[in-house]
Amino acid sequence: MSSSKLSVSSVRGSIKELLAASQEKKRNFVETIELQIGLKNYDPQRDKRFSGTVKLPHVPRPRMSICILADAADIDRAKQIELEYMSVDDLKKLNKNKKLVKKLAKKYDAFLSSETLIKQIPRLLGPGLSKAGKFPTPVSHSEDLTIKLVDVRSTIKFQLKKVLCLGVAVGHVDMSDDQVLGNVMLSINFLVSLLKKNWQNVKSLHIKTTMGKPFFCLYLMPHVVSMTLWSESGGSWASLVPHLPTSMEVRFDSKGNILNARLLATHDDSPMYLTKTNFAFTGRDITLLQDMNPAAGSGNVTTVGAIHWRDKIITVQGHRRKIADLKAKKGKFLSKERHWRWAEGRREYAVQYNTNDEWVAMTTDSSGKSELAARFKVPYRPHLLTKSDPPLLTLTKTALLDDEIFLLLVLIYSEAKRQDDTNSSVGHGSEGW
Repeated sequence: MSSSKLSVSSVRGSIKELLAASQEKKRNFVETIELQIGLKNYDPQRDKRFSGTVKLPHVPRPRMSICILADAADIDRAKQIELEYMSVDDLKKLNKNKKLVKKLAKKYDAFLSSETLIKQIPRLLGPGLSKAGKFPTPVSHSEDLTIKLVDVRSTIKFQLKKVLCLGVAVGHVDMSDDQVLGNVMLSINFLVSLLKKNWQNVKSLHIKTTMGKPFFCLYLMPHVVSMTLWSESGGSWASLVPHLPTSMEVRFDSKGNILNARLLATHDDSPMYLTKTNFAFTGRDITLLQDMNPAAGSGNVTTVGAIHWRDKIITVQGHRRKIADLKAKKGKFLSKERHWRWAEGRREYAVQYNTNDEWVAMTTDSSGKSELAARFKVPYRPHLLTKSDPPLLTLTKTALLDDEIFLLLVLIYSEAKRQDDTNSSVGHGSEGW
């Protein structure tokens, strides 16, 4: 898989981090890995609520509890493999009691049913199992019951209800990163095929363990127009191929203070991000980077990153790292560059001011060729009576795909430090905050 596709290397990196974190803090049980999806531009009240199932290549929940609603022949088969079962007489005893059926639905993760009984289930139990999303999967006497159990444990279901967020099990912490990656990518591919506008309906993707924090997988802003589905190449999936604009240009609406400003798209002034900074007695305390277009149901704004000035920490999507671990100086004594990288396996960015009024972040492509990732034009005011240029930030396709939030925080950090050193909030200027 090429790292230039849907940042597969980034997804793999997140999976490795997640698995490493789970090993550092072992639990008394095998944690499940969940894919969390945030949607946008979808109205559950008006738009059709989708539902679909897909079989994953690797069983995500091997300990998934299953019960078969069985006829006499399947009861014998269930006993042979120690599968829990309920007979027709057992079902009749429930007498369609809603509380008892609800209790049964909660007891098991999924149900099988003998093919001869499947049509009797609504009459015996009422709509309880269907409402719980656990209507039995039919199994015939000719099917291998053990294989059927593997199929059920390998199958996940996407179903949109009243809120624009979904969560499905895609693995467990004892799986390899390749196995988790295969499950995650197939799950994403299938989900996108269910959405009305495909990738235009996807807001964010995260993965997390049962007890762990969410790990950033992919974050999509409104300027991402569309993404095609997987394409088959050379007999293997080539992954998701994003179609992103060549760049995104935003301006800060506060010319002298980017620490408290809105980032507006220059083509239509639509709000993209918001920066908010809190100050303590000793100076800057924390700068928050908030997304002004969050998924529905998550509030008016969502904090996606932060700079903790006193602790010297940067947070991206809930994951904290020391600034000292993110940057390094490289080059000769008189021409050292600052290099930033969010994590091992991610892109590295050479960050510098070409002049006092232009900040750039450069990276390298797969062939080793240098390419621009981001540029920030510091406001320049040549005369008091002349209107100053707006602070403009350009993020290229490279940045949009891999490290949009991280680079925004690096820019804010770098520009704040420049202003500290020069006591100026404009290029070549003398004004402070």
